[in-house]
Amino acid sequence: MREYAQFALGELTFRAPTADDVQRAHELIGRCEVQDYGEPDTDLDDLTFDWDRIDLARDAWLVATPTGDLVGYGAVIRWRTELEYAIYVDPSWVPAVCHSSSDSDSAKAISSSAPRSMRSARACALLLIDISPF
Repeated sequence: MREYAQFALGELTFRAPTADDVQRAHELIGRCEVQDYGEPDTDLDDLTFDWDRIDLARDAWLVATPTGDLVGYGAVIRWRTELEYAIYVDPSWVPAVCHSSSDSDSAKAISSSAPRSMRSARACALLLIDISPF
């Protein structure tokens, strides 16, 4: 498992991905799948196909540390007549993020660090689902 320096949630950067980010997002997804299933399940072509079908600027988010490590990815993808939510948090970050997110100021910090175009309830709720200790 990778180890990262730990940062407060307010120090993380939230941004929309570009086509250039597909490889790094795929690597993050692979780390999550290895943790959950013992092996990666999503191939790069699957992710590229999904990204070609959505508006990356509106429907997908990357979360990076101040040092540039990608530690989170979320997307809303139309699948037939429904919406599918893809949410990945680097397994090395899950315990630290869950612990940190219990502070209500963390949610405000996340929202204020996101670009204006991403400050929707949907974007923040989507990314908080997987990291909040319910």
